[in-house]
Amino acid sequence: MRYINLTILFIGLICFSCGQTGTNTDSAIDDKTQIKNLVIQVLKWQDKNGTFNGFEPIFNPNDSLAIGMDLKVLQNELDKFTKTKLFDKEFVENYGKIVKAIDKKIKNKEISFMDGDMPPYAGADPWCNCQDIPYDNPWDKIVVKFISIDNDNAVLTWTWGDSDWSKDFDYKVKAKKTEGTWKISYLQGFDFDIMTR
Repeated sequence: MRYINLTILFIGLICFSCGQTGTNTDSAIDDKTQIKNLVIQVLKWQDKNGTFNGFEPIFNPNDSLAIGMDLKVLQNELDKFTKTKLFDKEFVENYGKIVKAIDKKIKNKEISFMDGDMPPYAGADPWCNCQDIPYDNPWDKIVVKFISIDNDNAVLTWTWGDSDWSKDFDYKVKAKKTEGTWKISYLQGFDFDIMTR
């Protein structure tokens, strides 16, 4: 009888262990799916809502020279980012710091541009580091490659998929799980050092 109880206990532990391993694997696959869907959602959201939300220069009416950035417009846009629940606090704060750093550079006359000129921060679309897209509606076709992922943080890159445009191109993204939900915490196109140099 004692051997039967030990055997049942041993089999139960093995089954429990196997079940746990399967759950962890399933959980990792589910996280990857959620993160890829999040990246696609963010790219589609941006496609609908504009590229440089909150990057609103103020111009001197006398000479049309930029004299700063409209920080009220910036705050409204940051609030919109937060309301989407797609972006982590880290991304929203970094975005705000970028626009405020550009505002300071304009006011210190480190950079200048006139109304109608392309601002120095507006070369490529920072959401994809691109000036054009390879085909219509490309977002569902992007390919995501995970560099690292744990319970609360993920680092990945995406490319355009099978397109020739993917040669020598990838876009780095970081995501963070906050209160059980994955959110974007970093996008390569909004790297503070690059956007403010």
